Amino acid sequence: MTTKLSFAVVHHANQFLITDGYGNRSGISKVAGRQGSKIGLLKILEIHRKYRVPLNLHISGTLLESLAWHYPEFFSELEYLTKLGLLELIGSSYGQNMMKFFSREHNLRQLNEHLLLYENLLGWKPNRIKVFWVPERLWDTSILAPILTDRELINGG
Repeated sequence: MTTKLSFAVVHHANQFLITDGYGNRSGISKVAGRQGSKIGLLKILEIHRKYRVPLNLHISGTLLESLAWHYPEFFSELEYLTKLGLLELIGSSYGQNMMKFFSREHNLRQLNEHLLLYENLLGWKPNRIKVFWVPERLWDTSILAPILTDRELINGG
């Protein structure tokens, strides 16, 4: 008898890393990794590609920009996973602010900036982003539901 197993894999990349050379933490090269390395985000993506396991990926706006600056080849791997139909991106706010404590205007800007990065760096049209990561997991329906469904978001809410 064959049993079908369904599961979701979500990778959450939220670190604010700008470069290497810090004495007290890992830098961008360890977090991103290199092709063929045994550590880093590229290794995780390589495993998904090799075994054809779909993934959902959240990358903060600050980490996206750090990757664009220091490891633009990272985006080639994301493009390849997208072509294989294995990747879904998860939206969020650019700087991972604790949204329930900020104004509607600030949150709209944070959300739209993140969506624009996905479009500008990865070619993902904003309306493709349908899932959202709540920074710091501080969900408050009365505050966040209206902003996430706001038609002023460039993905239509």
